[in-house]
This record gives sequence, structure tokens and C-alpha cells, in this order.
Amino acid sequence: MRNMTIIPLNPIYLDQASRLVNDVFGDEEEELYPAQELWASLDKKHLKKYQTSVDAALRSFQYYIAVEDREVCGIIGLYEMQEDFEQQDWVGWYCVDERYRGRRIGIQLLNYVIEASKKRGKQRLCLYTSTHESERKAQTLYDQNEFYVTKTVNKGSYQLLYRQKNL
Repeated sequence: MRNMTIIPLNPIYLDQASRLVNDVFGDEEEELYPAQELWASLDKKHLKKYQTSVDAALRSFQYYIAVEDREVCGIIGLYEMQEDFEQQDWVGWYCVDERYRGRRIGIQLLNYVIEASKKRGKQRLCLYTSTHESERKAQTLYDQNEFYVTKTVNKGSYQLLYRQKNL
């Protein structure tokens, strides 16, 4: 394996990270705001704008990227909601570029935020995912890492799954 490193997202990699999220999740039926969310994780002014225009319940974002040869090959984030920030973190945009899949980058990213969330003193790490084709394979990864389903929402052609891991 080449030298892959996980680092905090920074402005140098913002465009690549945003493109990756759009490429992976762009065919889903929900609206996407990756560029806004990623910018909000880097700048307090952008965070305030995001809170005002998109989601006032959001408290903070932090994204991490897997980088190999100056290419973003994966991304994962942590975010806090105002209502439960003391007890839990939520996993933000999480994906691996299809050219890099099968190399355990996804599990390394997930383990990275599990440890980061523990260091932040959280009791739980939560996420939402779906049975949509683009996310179906991830369900095995979540099951193997003890993220259990806490809620299911029917979205027509797929189901939205809320999952949680006790830390």
C-alpha cells in the first residue's frame, strides 16, 4: 500500500473533498450541501452562515481526509447538534473514492473518528445512512463495528437508517 495519511481537512484539499462527496452521493434524492458543510468546518463565519441558511440545530463540524500522493481518497466528518452535543457526535460525509476502495481506507477513517469522539468525551457516535444502492455495502461495515439501528424512515425507494455506537 502506498503512503496514505489521515489529516484534518484544510483549504488546499477543499475542492477535491467536495467533488468526492458529490461524486459518491450525487445520485441520491436528498439535497446536498457538501461544499457549504466543508467550508463551515474550516471557518466560523461560514459556520454561522450555514447555521442561518441550512441548519440552525448544528453546533460544529470537523472533517478529516485520507490523502495519498496529494489526492483525496476518502473523507469522514464529525459534527455536533445543539440538542445533544455533550453526549454524542455524529458522523458527517463519509466515503472513499471508488478507485481506492478495497484497501481498508474506509475502516481506517471510521476508526479515526471513533477514537476522536472518545477523546472528546462523547458517550455515543451516531450516523445516518440508507439502504440506497450507493450506501448498501456500508451496512456490513457498520454492523461489524457495532453501530446498531435505532430508527428507520421510509423514503420511498429506500430506507433512511439511524445508527448508533456506544463508546
